[in-house]
Amino acid sequence: LAKMGEALMLLRNVNQAIKHMEEIEQYVQACGYATPPMTLNAYRASLIVLGYCLLYRNETEKVREIIEKKIPVYQDISHSDVFDIDFNHLKGEYFTAVSDCNGARRAFEECVRISGSIDFNVGRCEAQMHLASLDIMENRINSAILILKSVMKEMKLYGNNSVFAEAGLLLSKCYYLCDMPARAAFVEQKIKRALDTVDTVWL
Repeated sequence: LAKMGEALMLLRNVNQAIKHMEEIEQYVQACGYATPPMTLNAYRASLIVLGYCLLYRNETEKVREIIEKKIPVYQDISHSDVFDIDFNHLKGEYFTAVSDCNGARRAFEECVRISGSIDFNVGRCEAQMHLASLDIMENRINSAILILKSVMKEMKLYGNNSVFAEAGLLLSKCYYLCDMPARAAFVEQKIKRALDTVDTVWL
C-alpha cells in the first residue's frame, strides 16, 4: 500500500493516495508496525507520502502535526540516513509552503549534508535545487545561478535527465529574471533533448 500510495501521489492522484495512507494508519493502530506485511520503514515512508499529499492540498496544519508529533516518535527507533533525508526534504517543503524560508533553508541544507555523507548525489542535487529556489525567492539570483550550473554539470555527467532538465528550467528562469533572454533560450535548447525523454508529470 505504501508503494502504491507513493505512485499515486507522484501521478497527482492525491485523494486516492491519502486513502491508501489512511488504510496503513488503521493497520498500524490495530496491529503495530512490526506485524507482517508492515515494517517500520514502510510505515515511516507512508507518513512521508501522507505529508506530501496533504501539502499538495495545502493542509499545512496536518503536515505540521506529522512533522512535529508523528514522525519523531519513530525516527530514532532504527536510524536511517535515507529516511532522515526524506524527512528533512518534507520539512523543507513544509517550511517553504508556510513562507518560513529560514526553516526551509536549514532543512534542505541538512539534506545536502546527509546526502553528501553517503554519496547520494541525486538527493544532494535535488536539495541544492530547492536552495536555489529559495535564493530566487529572496532575489539572490547570482547564487541560484551558480548552484544550478553546478547541478546541471553533475547530473549531465551521471545521466540523470529529470534533475538535469529541472535545474535547466530553473536556470532559464534566473536568466529571464536578469533580463538575459539569449542565455535563457540557450539553456532551454540545451535541455530540450533531456525534456523529450522525461515524463513531465515528474517535474
